[in-house]
Amino acid sequence: MLAPSLFAASWSDLAARGSFQYDHGLYRDSIAQYGAALPLAGSPADRAVTLYRLALAHEKLAEFADAERCYREALTIFRAEGDAVRLALSLAGLGETYRAEGRLDEALSSEQHALGILKQIGKPETAEAAGVFAIAGEVLDEQHRLRAARTFTQQALFIREKTLGPDHPDFATSLNNLGVITLEQKNAGEAEILLTRALRIREARFGAGHPAVASTLLSLSSVYLEQKRYAEAERTCYRALETMRRFLPASHPDVIRAQIGWALIAHRSGNSTGAIDVLEAAVRSIGDRPATITGEYAQLLNLYGKYLGEAGDKEKSRRLRLEANQLAAQLARKSGEGATVALGELEAAGWQGPGRYFLRWTP
Repeated sequence: MLAPSLFAASWSDLAARGSFQYDHGLYRDSIAQYGAALPLAGSPADRAVTLYRLALAHEKLAEFADAERCYREALTIFRAEGDAVRLALSLAGLGETYRAEGRLDEALSSEQHALGILKQIGKPETAEAAGVFAIAGEVLDEQHRLRAARTFTQQALFIREKTLGPDHPDFATSLNNLGVITLEQKNAGEAEILLTRALRIREARFGAGHPAVASTLLSLSSVYLEQKRYAEAERTCYRALETMRRFLPASHPDVIRAQIGWALIAHRSGNSTGAIDVLEAAVRSIGDRPATITGEYAQLLNLYGKYLGEAGDKEKSRRLRLEANQLAAQLARKSGEGATVALGELEAAGWQGPGRYFLRWTP
């Protein structure tokens, strides 16, 4: 039951509260405020904006079915209203939901459509376009197309620096994403520079205890692990995990990723028993399968099974790794491994090709 104060407030008051709570990582509270605002929307445009914000909050909590439902209704209204910019943003958000679910080709197609709209209305170098480039970069990273992922992420970074400034949290997000890609390309030194800069911006904007800060800390812990700085890696990963647990459910992909990272650090530093304990606690905290199976969950089961096998529990190891392989196969079928959206299609939609943006920015 909603608190009486929610009924007395106006749509704008509730929407403003929802935005404030979203910015502070209080996603569940944000959903309550937006949900209360929805029936008070005075116009289709207000309703669509509320649905879009609801979708963002649901996505942050890994409630992907609810996020997709809200995005789709918002898309219908924005299309009917002729609001091309918000239509493109909703398509981009829907693509991010698809990416999180492992539906990678659907995600890239959604970003392609969003880029095409922004190009058509003459907004190819705006903050909105940068958001689309950023998500496209994440999808390409998931598809292990790292050169293309880096190019798109650098495009987003350059546009965000130009339009929003170098202290904006969205600029920090692009720094963070570029750091992750750079680490995957085996350049831990450059990755550390990018991620440390992203961390400073996020901490200055949000404070130390925020999910966005925790995300960068987790990426930094991977850098330290790669550099065999195990004590720093463990401290940083633990701080990230404890922050995430305050804001996100146990089955959230970021929480699972942090627990996997902590287990990897323990194992590589010689604490195999500790690594198994971390993974066992992670599986127990989730209980039954998450509502949406993600790659992180399959990876959790696989790593837990691997470490149990090394410790001698062959039967349980076999069962866990079999289940993990089955889930990974399902995700691979969903992702469209053939990468049917080619870079040429993205270029036609609005990307101008390598060299236009990214060569003008250096960390």
